[in-house]
Amino acid sequence: MNKQKYSLAYCAFCKNQMKIFAVKNVGIKHLFIALSLSSVLSYAFWEMMHFYSGLFFCAYIIATEFFLRARWRSKIICKNCGFDPILYKKNQVAAVEAVKANMDDRKNRVYGLKPLNLPYRVIKTDNPKAKEIMLAAENKENQKTANNLSQKGQLVEKSI
Repeated sequence: MNKQKYSLAYCAFCKNQMKIFAVKNVGIKHLFIALSLSSVLSYAFWEMMHFYSGLFFCAYIIATEFFLRARWRSKIICKNCGFDPILYKKNQVAAVEAVKANMDDRKNRVYGLKPLNLPYRVIKTDNPKAKEIMLAAENKENQKTANNLSQKGQLVEKSI
């Protein structure tokens, strides 16, 4: 009964290998522990099986499910690039923004004496929806840069 605690996975964005928890839901082991714990608590408090032991059982199962899901969810996000596959399935533009923000944060963070020089990944695709998403993200980034420069007084319009 030597089950692996981790499974190996690869990031869909940067192809970095990472370990994620194999258990993301309550299993038979957790049910047995909950049943044992609720029985022991029932005998400790009332010296017999009581209705409240069922409440202990349910509370333990709910708490275990919550913490297993939270642990799995925190480990599925790539530590290298910040890519979140669950966010990507829900909202692709938000996932792109999260990766860009993580890359910019890592690039500007100082390790030792100089900032980290990270290469930008160029994605070549023929998918029109993916191109539209990338163009929307680039336009948003260009607007932010233009706003920052205009606030600092460095933006000069050139006419030809």
